[in-house]
Amino acid sequence: MSRVKISYRGKEILINAEECSLLGKFRGLMFRSSSTSPLLFSFSGKRRIALHSMFVFFDFLVIWLDEKNNAIGFRIAEPFEPLILPPKKCSRIIEIPIHSGNRKEIEFFVGKQKV
Repeated sequence: MSRVKISYRGKEILINAEECSLLGKFRGLMFRSSSTSPLLFSFSGKRRIALHSMFVFFDFLVIWLDEKNNAIGFRIAEPFEPLILPPKKCSRIIEIPIHSGNRKEIEFFVGKQKV
């Protein structure tokens, strides 16, 4: 488990996330339960990585980070979305399942209405 300090709009939050291997990057949240820990995907250099939520059966928050862990974009992804595009190139991605155990992290980015 990695602790990632993320900056967004002058505020910071620490998120515990499971760092994914190469195979884990392909699998992501597919076929997992909503109680799964947040996942961290790290890449060498900046990339524009398209995601999908096929075979993910719950909503989750996607956060795109630059090389200094500044949030450069985020959005709620719903189950079975075929294409989730980042706002621009990023160095890391965090996927956070939406459930009450991740309330603090979700509210930090999207407010109280979603959890």
